[in-house]
Amino acid sequence: MAKKIKIKIKINKFYLPIPALPVGFIESLVKFSYKLVGKHIENEVGFKIEIEEINRIFAVLKNEDPFEIVNIDVDDGDDKVFVRIYTR
Repeated sequence: MAKKIKIKIKINKFYLPIPALPVGFIESLVKFSYKLVGKHIENEVGFKIEIEEINRIFAVLKNEDPFEIVNIDVDDGDDKVFVRIYTR
């Protein structure tokens, strides 16, 4: 079961250390943000996200084994960007 979400970001030689955050904290943060900007998101993207969908996403996330959500590694000549988001 996933308990925390870890984010690693590295741009060239600069590493941005972000501590692992509990899934429950991220869920609370997303729900709070939704209450503040939910209508604006609907206007921008053209569809509405319901709070039940957010609850369902986090319920699945909490019950899954640890897995990788995002893994981006881009080398654009001068700049190298690495982003990894995973649960643990």
